[in-house]
Amino acid sequence: MNRVLVIGGINLDIKAKTLGAHVAATSNPSAIVSKPGGVGRNVAHNLGALGIPVSLLSIVGNDAQGAAALAATEEAGVDVSAVTKLEGSTGIYLAVLDQSGELVTAASDMAASSGVPASESSSGLMYHWLRARCAGHCSPPSG
Repeated sequence: MNRVLVIGGINLDIKAKTLGAHVAATSNPSAIVSKPGGVGRNVAHNLGALGIPVSLLSIVGNDAQGAAALAATEEAGVDVSAVTKLEGSTGIYLAVLDQSGELVTAASDMAASSGVPASESSSGLMYHWLRARCAGHCSPPSG
């Protein structure tokens, strides 16, 4: 079976679901959970859990959240060797849901990837990943 390459984000997802009706501009009693997230990571995780050979190409910060996300992703059978660790924090997505699960508001801090130089952007990372794996047996497309 061919290997799937997923290119996309890794971050920490934090979700707070209010235990009662949401009240604006105050603290709301809530059930709060956090887990590894990011669309790319989630897709790769699910493919790996289904037994499909998959690699993830992404960026994380060199922090505990990035390490935990990589560990959970690898446990699902995903090859994370193409994930680059950069100085700084792994991205965070924070969602506040009302008691019925509807999104009230959300915030994201993706600082880890906001100042990434072109050589470490998705296309730059993909080029380096392909180059390392081809080891002279293929060449990336030009143009």
